[in-house]
Amino acid sequence: MSSYNGYDTDAYENWSPTDSHSGSGSGSSGLSRRLSTFSMLSVATALPLYSEDDHYPSPLQLPEYTHPRAPSPTYTIPSARTYPPSSTALVSEISSCAASVSELSLSAASTSTWTSRGSSSRSGSSGRTSSRRARPSTAGSSSSSGERGPAAVYNPSTSIFHRTPTTDHAFHLRPEKGPGDPWATLILSSNAESPDKTPRFYAGNKIRGAVHFNLAEPMTIRMITATLRGTIVQQRLQSNHSHNFLDDTVAIWSKDSAAGDSRVPLSSSGTLVGLLAIPFEMQFPTDMDLKGDNNVTTTVPLPESMLEQNSPIQLEYKVILTIHRGRFQSPFKIPADVIYTPRVTPGPPTPARQLAYHNHRAIPGPISDPKGWLITAPMQCPGNLRGIEDVMISGTVFLPSPASYTRGTAVPCKIHMNTTTTRNINVKELVTMRLCRRITYLDPKVGRKKRLKDCTEKVKVDICSVVWFASRPKGRAVTLEGELHIHHQLPASGNFPLFTVEYYVVLMAFESDEFTPLATKPLMKRKIEVATELPAGPMPPRPVTTEPPAKWLKTSYDSMTLQTYF
Repeated sequence: MSSYNGYDTDAYENWSPTDSHSGSGSGSSGLSRRLSTFSMLSVATALPLYSEDDHYPSPLQLPEYTHPRAPSPTYTIPSARTYPPSSTALVSEISSCAASVSELSLSAASTSTWTSRGSSSRSGSSGRTSSRRARPSTAGSSSSSGERGPAAVYNPSTSIFHRTPTTDHAFHLRPEKGPGDPWATLILSSNAESPDKTPRFYAGNKIRGAVHFNLAEPMTIRMITATLRGTIVQQRLQSNHSHNFLDDTVAIWSKDSAAGDSRVPLSSSGTLVGLLAIPFEMQFPTDMDLKGDNNVTTTVPLPESMLEQNSPIQLEYKVILTIHRGRFQSPFKIPADVIYTPRVTPGPPTPARQLAYHNHRAIPGPISDPKGWLITAPMQCPGNLRGIEDVMISGTVFLPSPASYTRGTAVPCKIHMNTTTTRNINVKELVTMRLCRRITYLDPKVGRKKRLKDCTEKVKVDICSVVWFASRPKGRAVTLEGELHIHHQLPASGNFPLFTVEYYVVLMAFESDEFTPLATKPLMKRKIEVATELPAGPMPPRPVTTEPPAKWLKTSYDSMTLQTYF
């Protein structure tokens, strides 16, 4: 028996179009037993992704399946006084929609009342998952009722984007010749986890800091400035090319306006000496004005930092402290790399889905919640099965709506498939659905000397694939359920003209060792948005599957990668 994180996967490794849950015969009963085992494990150890009430008309008919030990459907909406005060208004809005989602209520109750209790003997290596999914013990709850408190509510007003930077970072300037203590130090306060990490700023943060001097001898300083610089860097084997798209400079101190400034007392000769500290503050902009090809100025949001080591293109931000000396003397500079995170918020889920999140219920499917899903047109993939039969396989993909997903979360996915053959097909190897990224950027060698569209290049790379973990076969149709992990290290989507980051969900042509498609062109390409925070409201459940490793960060790729996708 094969498994994925402790879940029995034999139930969907071999899809026989003649099998069903209720079929007769040894083949059907064997598959039914395997499906029964998998269904119990998935319900008992993890929150089910979808309601069991979604039955699709032919040819997308799902099997009607109810576990023999499932409790009778019960469902109530808790009183508003049991909610946190900040979510009362939201709960009131969701509760008002309860009548229109009665299907969701019954189906969710029948599939989500299982807990991890009693599943340890059957889950095998899934002990960690079972523990994570166990019903929490709450005061006043019955040990046998399976009740859970309302889900946590995400409040944007208390998010990291409103957090005051408190971590101080020090960047020193030492004597040019010989060892010695630093005579100038730049201090920056950021939202980084620790002082040894790169300073991090979120959209809306202010750059606060100070410059400290320890001057043993008098020094003539004419002006001190701080510059926030954004740069696109193209890494080549021979050399690197860069283009500065942002230069925002503020004056911290000037000799001409230093009269009466008690922070920086000047000597009689007009020089600085001794221990001095000059605080400063500047806004980290969230957007900037950019001239287009027709000399039209538009306001565009700043892109997120991208510092992937193996990527041929990077986007960097720096805070540069410049100490201007005499007119004929070169200035001193203290550069500090910083990381910028924009605020990209997805639209709210449908009331039916928020209701499911709030009550730890199964996510309603396309029938119960039609506005909560994006449904593709049926796609057909002709090919040959084992060299003996020409077969047509069709599929329909279901993705959550709106198509904006927060990084660090898992996106539930469905695909309904039909076939013209009655032979067994290994579905696990047949379907590959990937998250792909495309970056269109300004070629730093060319700059803005030509039209923007004539001086851009593209970089494309695979991010990860959907992890399929459940199957519902019936007749010649089968439904796969899985999760697409939006990796927490992915840069957010952005439409900055000089550095555009786009993400696509791509369904590859059905292909395996058994099935050879006539054409390898992808069957579907759907653009999505990668966001940096959750929408306001109940937080989604934890993923059923484990986030795959970030392989794209360790793999070298070039501009020719995945050229056929786009």
